[in-house]
Amino acid sequence: MKDSDEYISTLSELGLSVSQAKIYLALAKSRSLKAHEISSISGITRPDVYRVLVQLEKAGFVERTISKPEKFHAMSVEKCIAELMQKRLMKTAELQKRALTLTQNFKRAPKKDEISEGPQFKLIPSRSAVYARAEKMIRSVENTICFMALRRRMIAWVSSYSPLLEDALTRKVDFRIIIPKPEANERLGEPLEALMKYPNFDLRVCSGPPDVGFSVWDRKEILLSTSAEDTPYPQPTLWSNNKAAVDLAQDYFDLMWEKAQKITAKKKNTRKLTSTLVTEPQNRSVQSLN
Repeated sequence: MKDSDEYISTLSELGLSVSQAKIYLALAKSRSLKAHEISSISGITRPDVYRVLVQLEKAGFVERTISKPEKFHAMSVEKCIAELMQKRLMKTAELQKRALTLTQNFKRAPKKDEISEGPQFKLIPSRSAVYARAEKMIRSVENTICFMALRRRMIAWVSSYSPLLEDALTRKVDFRIIIPKPEANERLGEPLEALMKYPNFDLRVCSGPPDVGFSVWDRKEILLSTSAEDTPYPQPTLWSNNKAAVDLAQDYFDLMWEKAQKITAKKKNTRKLTSTLVTEPQNRSVQSLN
């Protein structure tokens, strides 16, 4: 960028138009100029030069010498900049005052009926936004987390939030998960097995992949995946605190929980964690997943 372009940009940011900045700089570099000379130096047509000179005169940045032909000269750059800065500061202060008034007017607490009528469903499209929402919910959950999810996605999710989940479990939050039953001799996944040391963590498996992946938090909020694809990263997700939707999701989870097969954990050789599949009481046979 040329020096002249930078000067024009600076004056423009301080409040002058581009034409005003060009004409002022043309005059500031000379002792005095005639209109046609200003036009030649600035590249602005003579009619526009006369129009802009009137504006600069009113602002006090240019003065006219009465002669034939008329000549014009500029206020010193130092005084011009000081004046423009002062006007800019005054404008900023006024804008801050108006912004504060606007903020205060919208600070009022919403009424109960306004809350109930507001949007209670939000689509979270990006992966980072889903992660941020989930982290916030883990930190604030108080009583229960219920998950019904595909296996790879559940393992990846638990792995990403292991410290936060362990903190929630330490706070006595009950954590229940339903995932598809692993293949023969396939482990559940270390992130899930690591949580089995907590008595308030419970895991069950279903015979096939669930039709939908979702989670219920304190029976107050739900996260519903929009994709049934078993990827290790989250898909666009629907969040809701709508009571009817939350109750429906919780009731469906509780129904599937009763149908799912239990998982218990035991230590093998005091070092390796072994997961064991347990059927319902009417069939007490035990099948090892290792």
